[in-house]
Amino acid sequence: MVCNSCNGTGEKECDICGGRGQVRVIHRALQPYNRYMGTLALWLGIPTTEIRTCGNCLGSGKVPCTDCSGTGEVNIETDT
Repeated sequence: MVCNSCNGTGEKECDICGGRGQVRVIHRALQPYNRYMGTLALWLGIPTTEIRTCGNCLGSGKVPCTDCSGTGEVNIETDT
């Protein structure tokens, strides 16, 4: 029987990137802010954004369906 979760494709949309294959990473570096009484205060600097390939789906936007183990078909057991 065809898997209802993936409609028989064996693949589902990646939950991490939403099917885009890329993720946005935001970095905030500590920057020196002010010297007060000989100590250096730090603040979170201006964030920088980087687009990276999704590590979960490796950029494809799809992952194997867990309900059918990527086969696209499920076995239904019936009691007889």
